[in-house]
Amino acid sequence: MHEATIAGLIPICSERVGAAVHLVQDGYNGYVVPAENRTELAVAMEMVASKSETELSQMRHASRQMSMQFSTDRWARYLVEMLTRVAHPRPQLDITAN
Repeated sequence: MHEATIAGLIPICSERVGAAVHLVQDGYNGYVVPAENRTELAVAMEMVASKSETELSQMRHASRQMSMQFSTDRWARYLVEMLTRVAHPRPQLDITAN
């Protein structure tokens, strides 16, 4: 999904695509459809096919803009943070103790 939005494509994906939450805003830069719903998939495809060149250009630009939130620096910081959490887990508080 990230590669598609970086390329300025107009994504159509199912709600099961984890990255869709961050990279696809329904109707803004693409469409999110219910999984295994061929009718909704066809509707989304028709929506894209019926857009004017100006609307398609706006959606492509929106995709590229949304993709920019995930830079290599951000991914590196996230990875270091997750590895730090695994290496040095915080003790869990027992809230059931009296």
